[in-house]
Order: sequence, then C-alpha cells, then structure tokens
Amino acid sequence: MTSDNRFSLQQALTMLRLHTEGGKNAHLVLAESVALREYIEWLEGVSLVNYIQNHINWSRSVFGEGAKTEGILAHIEKEVDEVREKPTDVVEWCDIGILAFDGAWRNTGLDANEIAMALIDKQRINMERRWPEPVDGRPTEHIKE
Repeated sequence: MTSDNRFSLQQALTMLRLHTEGGKNAHLVLAESVALREYIEWLEGVSLVNYIQNHINWSRSVFGEGAKTEGILAHIEKEVDEVREKPTDVVEWCDIGILAFDGAWRNTGLDANEIAMALIDKQRINMERRWPEPVDGRPTEHIKE
C-alpha cells in the first residue's frame, strides 16, 4: 500500500493476477477489489456518532416515528434466542446492538451525539465499578457499594 493507505497500481495488478490465476474472471476480481477498497475507505470514515445518525435516518424513513418500545423489546428477545442458537455469529450479536440504538433514539429523545456520549459514559462507569468473579451461565452484576 502507498503511504495514504491506497493500493498502488502495481499492487492492484499483482492482486488481479493472483486472483485470475485461481480461475476468477478478471473483471469480477477488479470490481470486487474496487468495491472492497471503497467500502474500507467508507468504513474508516465512520464514527460512532455518524453510524448512529445514519441508523436513525434509515430507521425513521423505513419504520416511521414513535417509540415502538414493545416491538423493539420483542425483537431483541427474538435476537437473544438467535444468539443462543449461534453464539459465534457476530451478526446476531450486532442485531441486538442495532435494536438497542433504535430503542434509545425512539424512547429518549436524544440525538446521535448524546446516545454515543451516553454509551461511552456508561462504559466508563462500568470500568470504574468493582465486579465479582463471573459464574458461568449467570449474570455478572457489579458490586453495589
């Protein structure tokens, strides 16, 4: 990669040659490489606040306004069951987080920046707390002082 994290022409051609030797169509490999590079560049520019704001915009446009609390909680419960079935599937874990962000903006009236700050602040609080040894299969709650 070059100093600005972009592939040089030579690196791109080398990747293309390596992939096409494996039987892939050169145009498909090139398209995949460009799409992946664009996705990585986009991902590098995403902050937590931008992510939450994009989610709010999308959710509002697809599902409309309103708290939708019971529906979101029921959906979270469904996703928890899916995680129990496939605990190594990161996508199932992400579904819970996405739904939590959806519930947060819909029910608190907070904007994306405020939700991100609340998340960061809550993690700071948790890190300052004292915790007992975890017991497998049971919730680990902080020691109340």
